[in-house]
Parts: sequence; C-alpha cells; structure tokens
Amino acid sequence: MYRAILDVVPEARRVTIYHEEDGVTYIETRQQCDHLIEAAKVLAEVPPDPETGLRFVCSIDDATFNRAILEGWFHDKAAWRRWARDRDNRKWNGGRENPF
Repeated sequence: MYRAILDVVPEARRVTIYHEEDGVTYIETRQQCDHLIEAAKVLAEVPPDPETGLRFVCSIDDATFNRAILEGWFHDKAAWRRWARDRDNRKWNGGRENPF
C-alpha cells in the first residue's frame, strides 16, 4: 500500500492523504472538528438577531462541503435541510432535532 500526505492546513486542522489500496486510488481529507462541534453547541443557544431575525442553523465541516460540491447538491436547499435534520448530523447544529 502506497500512502502520501498531499496537503496539511494547520489552521483548519485538516490533512489530505493520497493512498492506494487493492488497485484503487483514494484521496482522503481528514479534519479535526471537535472545536467546531463545541462552537455549534454555543451558537445554537444564541437567540435570533432582533433586527434581522437571523440565527445560527448549523456548521458544516470541509468534508461535507466538498462532498456536496462533488455530488451536485451544493445549491440544493432541500438537500441541505435534509442533511441538517439528519440524526447523524445533529452535532453540527448544536444537538437540536429541528434546527429550522
């Protein structure tokens, strides 16, 4: 198995790795996200802005952002709503069942 680091972004806590396994080539991005998840918990408790009504909905990790672009659902609001409501992704919206 061949493995190489392609990119390291310390400020984003992200590393991109190239590896081959069973004749298949993979480019994998790994990101340390604990700090983003903790921030989402705090932001979920902030009330909407009194002037604009805007409020925090969710954070998005780099891997999900990139997957949305590659799979073609980046501009699909309904797909993002499904992603944000998914039980497996609640950590990104502060743990709320319905972030909207």
